[in-house]
Amino acid sequence: MFYEVLGNEDVAQSKRAAVEEILLENESGQNIIITSVITHIEVLPSKIDDKGGQDERDYISLFDADRYLEVEITTNIVMRAREIRNHYYRPADANGKGARMMDAGDALHLATATVLAIPDFHTRDNNKKKGNVPLLSLYTMYGENKICGKYPLNISSPEAEQGTFPY
Repeated sequence: MFYEVLGNEDVAQSKRAAVEEILLENESGQNIIITSVITHIEVLPSKIDDKGGQDERDYISLFDADRYLEVEITTNIVMRAREIRNHYYRPADANGKGARMMDAGDALHLATATVLAIPDFHTRDNNKKKGNVPLLSLYTMYGENKICGKYPLNISSPEAEQGTFPY
């Protein structure tokens, strides 16, 4: 989602409008955007630049601890991430196919959200390639409606019903 905003990533208008709504609500103090510090590993300056974004200062300046909050990784978060990865791990079948393992970064993000009891988790991750566990279809794939069947978290890809119009 950071690449969408900072890197001018090409996305559907309904997705862009939804993010713009979230950001407007953030600017007016109606929400706070919370993420794990591992976001700093995932959002690379060169990838922002490659997508036509501004420099590193634009990204770092977002984290003011008032509207955008970065959460340190604690032992509780690491242990929850471990529980999450283990819960969603599926070994390969007898033919060596079908193995699934959640990305460690995704597990840390989900753990951060559930440890802090954050109600909504926004992502565009629905990648099923190479045995990845896609976040948007996580509950459907595993027949659950909570992380590990016990931690409530609404996982969604924000989309607006109608895009915003320039004035």
